[in-house]
Amino acid sequence: MTLRISLLLFTVFILLSACNNNEEYLADSDFIGEVIKFNNQSIEMEVKQGVFFEKGNTGNIILSYGKSVGKSSLEKGKKFKVWIDGEVLDSSPMQATIGKIEVLD
Repeated sequence: MTLRISLLLFTVFILLSACNNNEEYLADSDFIGEVIKFNNQSIEMEVKQGVFFEKGNTGNIILSYGKSVGKSSLEKGKKFKVWIDGEVLDSSPMQATIGKIEVLD
């Protein structure tokens, strides 16, 4: 009986761990950019500096975002630190999804 309860608790723990949405991001952002266009579910930014920039990814990028990103902070002309979630689409301009974003003061 104790073995069944232990196995059940272990299974529940594993299932709950798999559903965790708290993603960890590196201390350094992928890039720092400035908002140049603001659309319904995306923003266009000019890549200014950072790891992404140093790898030769210059120019503009279109970033889609979900409900986790506060629209009120996304204003044209503001600079942000951006962490990308997933892959960057090699299009013109490039496209990606925001994983995390912070306003620069």
